[in-house]
Amino acid sequence: MSSPVLVRSADCKGLNGGILRDEALNLLDGFYAAALGEQAWRPNLTALADFLGYSAASLELHNVRQGHLLHFETCRIDVADMPIYKRDFLHDNPRISRLKNASSPISHDHLFMTETEMDRDRFYADFLRPRELRYYLAAETAVFDGEIKGGLAFQRSGKVSGADEDGIRVLTAMQPHLTRAIRLYWHRLREVIDPGFLDRRLASFSLTEAERRLARALAQGERLAEYALRKSLSMNTIYTHYRRIKEKLECRDRSALATRLRDIARGGD
Repeated sequence: MSSPVLVRSADCKGLNGGILRDEALNLLDGFYAAALGEQAWRPNLTALADFLGYSAASLELHNVRQGHLLHFETCRIDVADMPIYKRDFLHDNPRISRLKNASSPISHDHLFMTETEMDRDRFYADFLRPRELRYYLAAETAVFDGEIKGGLAFQRSGKVSGADEDGIRVLTAMQPHLTRAIRLYWHRLREVIDPGFLDRRLASFSLTEAERRLARALAQGERLAEYALRKSLSMNTIYTHYRRIKEKLECRDRSALATRLRDIARGGD
């Protein structure tokens, strides 16, 4: 499916040229709201995927120096697949290699792979194909903070022929703002929470190591189900840790706990 033409074909001036439709501006506003923690990522990822004509979307933050996936948000991708992806496919994913090394802000499969290479590639054949996915189009940040790089990727099935020109042009126009939102999101997480300091403070409340790990993840906005999948732990185990954290920090619900963890991270009692 061809995406809607957001930009005049003869005049792709980006966001400051006054050529974006109201719908696109609303989408960008939603991304900034998600970056600031005012809205959830999923509905905004879904809306932009629909606007571009793609079936799924993901936001990833990587430490490109150490080769670690630091943060992941998604829509229409089964989160139950994430442990499989991280364990068996993350380090063999040619898109990640592209993310680490490319300087271009826009990426898609045909910039670095042929159809034959995709058919033979383990990630494309064994991970994407069973999930009826094949092609992607991504907006990527430059490396910042010396080692961090983010990508906003949109996925579609093999029933089409890859990234279309309209979609590339649209994402190119939106890319500067999307990457600013990604960087803002990362800096907000890092500035609010110093994991090492928070861990030392939590130890003073008699939290176990496992409880402190979960508390740090919650303080940085991760959801219980996502943490369970990332750590390959049962929800019963997670809920047990969660209940004990609330008891030790004297919090009745998730909202109170989030406030308490932020206060502790900033040096409060």
